[in-house]
Amino acid sequence: MTIIKNIFRKLFYKIPYTCCMELCNTLDCYCSIEHPCNPAPYGGAQEFFNKYHFTIIHRIKIEELSNKCKKIYTFDLDDENIITIHSTNKRIYLPDKRFILLPADGVFVYDKSKIHIEF
Repeated sequence: MTIIKNIFRKLFYKIPYTCCMELCNTLDCYCSIEHPCNPAPYGGAQEFFNKYHFTIIHRIKIEELSNKCKKIYTFDLDDENIITIHSTNKRIYLPDKRFILLPADGVFVYDKSKIHIEF
């Protein structure tokens, strides 16, 4: 079954996913945002997570992730439905047949109760 999934991915998952990213000077990292951005502080980042049920945070130290997420997002990283992935050059396959190539200093956070992600 895994061989069939990998063949399917190579044939159909050709479109990389890109989203708007914004440098947050207060948090010193990049966050995925919904564009046009909500004028509220960090509103664009929260809107992105609410709409797509995942977020990408870039150039962040893993030790600081929890504290920084509390300032931007309404979800709790300790929730059993919230999954955090941080890995060097990992491909994450989205439900809409696109993929994200997670950079070395990036973190992918998603709500497993809302979307199904494969690696």
